[in-house]
Amino acid sequence: MSETGNFSTEPPEKPRSLWWFWSLLILVFAVAGSSLVTTDRLLNSRWGTEIWLFSVSAIEILPFLPVIVLAQLGLKSSTARSWALAYWFILVAGIVLVVIGAITHSLMDPRIREKINDQELTAQQLLDAFEPGSASKILWAIGLMLLVSGAGLFVFSPSGRRVAMRLAPLNENSFTQIMAFSLTIVLLGACFLPLIILHKPPPLAVDTLADNQGVKEIVQTGLLQRLLYYRLIWAIPTALMAAGFPITRSFFDALDRLGIGRLSLKQIGAAFLVAVGLFCAQFALSYLVNWLWGLFGWPTTDETKFNDLFKAFKNYSGAIAIGLVAGISEELAFRGLLQPRLGLVLSNTLFAAVHAWQYHWDGVVIVFMIGLICGLVRKYVNTTAAILVHGSYDTLAVLLMMMQQQS
Repeated sequence: MSETGNFSTEPPEKPRSLWWFWSLLILVFAVAGSSLVTTDRLLNSRWGTEIWLFSVSAIEILPFLPVIVLAQLGLKSSTARSWALAYWFILVAGIVLVVIGAITHSLMDPRIREKINDQELTAQQLLDAFEPGSASKILWAIGLMLLVSGAGLFVFSPSGRRVAMRLAPLNENSFTQIMAFSLTIVLLGACFLPLIILHKPPPLAVDTLADNQGVKEIVQTGLLQRLLYYRLIWAIPTALMAAGFPITRSFFDALDRLGIGRLSLKQIGAAFLVAVGLFCAQFALSYLVNWLWGLFGWPTTDETKFNDLFKAFKNYSGAIAIGLVAGISEELAFRGLLQPRLGLVLSNTLFAAVHAWQYHWDGVVIVFMIGLICGLVRKYVNTTAAILVHGSYDTLAVLLMMMQQQS
């Protein structure tokens, strides 16, 4: 291993022919980009609607593909590392804008938000739409996100890498591992900041979704469930690419890196038992958390608005969709990909953090504890078992919500 630009660079080897990979990657971006040029004629056709749904489902995943590819190319090329760092700035800037936009949007009067789409507001009306103290909250959000972004950038320095090694089982000379840690720091701040600033998660900071006619139409046509499955189609190959396929690892080596392996019938049965036990244990955990939050007078998740978010999935097909998509995609990402590099606690903290846009702090704590069990299953068995536990638990949780609604 020779040192180049403070990061280890692997010796050159005979390059594999990856023309199919680069062609496919270009096609993926072209298809995803179609969502930006949709027309009424396209959306009114069956296949046009499906293409649009497939494209939209990639919004949360596609921006990370370039940095995944460039970071892996950076193991052998200092030029690729420079491009990866350049894209890091673009990606982080986009994350900052999304967070600040979500916070700003949530601070507006809900009735004014509806008029913005119709362009009925003057500049003064727009300013008057914000609640008192909104300016200071927005400034705090900008300052804190810049601070978090600076911390993420610091990780690339030799001193920052040494600090990172104390927090996670990283190889400080691996550019891909340091890139993953840096983005984790930024994402932790991005996920938790709205809850810190708003004292409530952004999606639940708006009026009840049940009154939104557009949401009703989406729910009735079943688009949300198809959108969820399309998201899974994006998530699986992205996880494989992040694990090194096909640039640094073969397909089966990438599966091994993700912890995907066979399970015996005994292990499958044990995974289902763990899921049922976890499902039962969460009632006691929820009671304990609610008691503690009530003791200190802390705000809790708004159950009415939270239930509105999952209205489309309160049926048998929805329960299966949630179980499959969340179980597979989240376990591949957090337990399969990140846990071996970031450690159990830090990877699970990020897992809980991404749910902070749905839950209040009480819900985040419960999600963290559930993720901790899945992380232990991943550690002592494999990711396949963790997928079974997570997917079964989520399916049972949705079925319970469905039964409560019917009673």
